[in-house]
Amino acid sequence: LRKSPWGGMIQAPATTLTGTVAGAAIYAIPTTQYGWVQTHGVGPALSDATTIIAGSAVASPSGTAGCVTLGVAGLPNVGYAMRAAATGKVIPVQFQID
Repeated sequence: LRKSPWGGMIQAPATTLTGTVAGAAIYAIPTTQYGWVQTHGVGPALSDATTIIAGSAVASPSGTAGCVTLGVAGLPNVGYAMRAAATGKVIPVQFQID
């Protein structure tokens, strides 16, 4: 037996990642509970303080913990925006984490 590599996941911080991006949760999961994390397919994501263009890559971490930002060099892409978004809006994202 061995420990699951996905045990002990934390929310993506606002600055430097502490590990690889494992998935996207549709709500904040308390540390004392279990939850569901999506790794592929269409799902919701909260945009940070950037304007996201439909079809553009989205990445993590952003300037806000748990959010996605417009994909730029040096950040790991987690998927593609399916709709344009202004700051702080939930948008559909085609996740491609796995």
